Amino acid sequence: MLTNYSTPAGWLLRQKIIPLRANGTEMVMGDNIHPTISTDNKDEITRLFNELKEGGEVYAELGRTFFSEWYGMVKDKFGITWHILHYTRPE
Repeated sequence: MLTNYSTPAGWLLRQKIIPLRANGTEMVMGDNIHPTISTDNKDEITRLFNELKEGGEVYAELGRTFFSEWYGMVKDKFGITWHILHYTRPE
């Protein structure tokens, strides 16, 4: 299931909930949700990413991808995997 929330600060918070793991392994609490934060402010993306990686594990360092100018993926100290990306709305 995929849900979207827009915040007053202009962020788009997207949440993907995965009920079962595709490879048949048991779900771990917190491992079945992958929130995504999208904003057009690169400095805010960097700040959020750096805060989330403290005590966690970086899966993808912040950098350019084919779908975003500034994207990173990190598991925080609580076991939640976050996707943080730069997004500008089409004009």
